Amino acid sequence: MDTKRKNMIVKLLIRLTGVMLALGVVLGTLYVAETDAKAANKKTKTEQQVSKPTKKEVRALMKKIHKANNVNKLLKKHKSVFLMNEDYVLWFDKKASYTRANSINYATYIEGNLGCTLEWGNNIFAYIYLVENDRDMYDETNARYYIDYAFALKSLLEEETVSIEYDDDTIVITRLINENSTKAFLEGWGIEGVTDSLYDVLKFDAKTYEVKSTQVYAGEDRENALVTTLFYYDIDEPTECTLLRGMGERQEKKMINCTLVRDAGTENEIRVERLIPSGSRFKIYANGLEPVIYKDSKYTEPYEKWDGLEDTVIYIRTASETED
Repeated sequence: MDTKRKNMIVKLLIRLTGVMLALGVVLGTLYVAETDAKAANKKTKTEQQVSKPTKKEVRALMKKIHKANNVNKLLKKHKSVFLMNEDYVLWFDKKASYTRANSINYATYIEGNLGCTLEWGNNIFAYIYLVENDRDMYDETNARYYIDYAFALKSLLEEETVSIEYDDDTIVITRLINENSTKAFLEGWGIEGVTDSLYDVLKFDAKTYEVKSTQVYAGEDRENALVTTLFYYDIDEPTECTLLRGMGERQEKKMINCTLVRDAGTENEIRVERLIPSGSRFKIYANGLEPVIYKDSKYTEPYEKWDGLEDTVIYIRTASETED
């Protein structure tokens, strides 16, 4: 991914926040029984919480957030880190790192300095050998860019902080996105027809300062986010990561031609031929399929065993063909 593209995407990620989605979060009802004096004091406190902070307050808080949110620091505290939004997925732990982006049709898995990548737009699968100085698997899967750079102090201070609110165990930071960043965001996500100012909302854990979610919305429409990114910790390897890793780890000594012929010599004949890696396993699907497979089209010699190392033709027949 080129630097210009990365810069644009990072700007998107740092401006995403999140509504909690349907993740089993139960919001309890808060019952308040206070005197008028206590209620007045609470209102005053809330107004102070959401009032525009000073530059000194903003900088002090952003330093703590910057210090808490980088790949190395997060992996000291968590088994894994996982983030996702409408286009992008990133998962990594101490052993490996995985990323997938729908907009540019690719997924990459790297473990140490070896990995694999799939570009489904171009129908390309390739193996990765990482031998570049001063780069690691977290660089190549953009983990350091999406976290280390996105939460760098410079990035955090780039936009105007409108408010800082402490909501139970969460710090909620609202920022006004500048004109250049707004243009980059709308163009990057292909969003048209938005003329209102853009705001982003960043949510962090009030104790650890680790990011929980990020969000961007237009004007006063805070309930309808344009883009939302959610962050999770200690998540097992995603299934899509396991699938790509499995593709890379499979044994492929050579390719052989394996042909399946159903109901040979009849009007119901279907012939399917393809190249598969030697030693592969396969399954046959057909309604009413006989349990026996054959070496010949006359169904006289059962196909007892195949070593999977040479080209082969397998004949099968269905119950309907047998009755005829």
